[in-house]
Amino acid sequence: LFFAVYQSIFKKQPLVTQNLVTSAATFREHKAQLWAVQFHPGGELIASGSVDSTVKIWRRDSGTIVHNLKHPIGVTTLSYNPNGTSLATGGYDAVVRIWNTGSGTVEKELKGHSGTVWSVVFSPDGKTIASCGEDKTVKLWNAETGSLVKSIDAHALNVWKVRFTPDGERLVSSS
Repeated sequence: LFFAVYQSIFKKQPLVTQNLVTSAATFREHKAQLWAVQFHPGGELIASGSVDSTVKIWRRDSGTIVHNLKHPIGVTTLSYNPNGTSLATGGYDAVVRIWNTGSGTVEKELKGHSGTVWSVVFSPDGKTIASCGEDKTVKLWNAETGSLVKSIDAHALNVWKVRFTPDGERLVSSS
């Protein structure tokens, strides 16, 4: 399975203002469905997460794999911290993992969900991680220590997505 990177046909105007795009690259190494993909904040790397139990970090320009992060089970979500030094991932095993993007090693495992983690995101200041999932909760974690700050039971079904406002003052979740 693969994902593609798109660029504007008109190099001087941003992609989002154009209705015309072309594929700039295609990356093909995952062995199962992709659930997540995100650019590194610097733009030179791309992370992709898959049901094949891996997160691959790619060089955007060449498509070479910088790191192959192995999970015990499928990956459903990922998010870079604002400076790109850490990557949070979640998956079917109910654990949020914080990876060092330089070394490709796990720094912390955040345990507290009781089902699949469907979404993770760093706050704009990088100090908090929000996660949500199959257990119908939104959890807030201290990104530095990995400790659970708060668990919010506000939904009756799976919580699919969680995001911070750009100022980091509010959180939105969908179910």
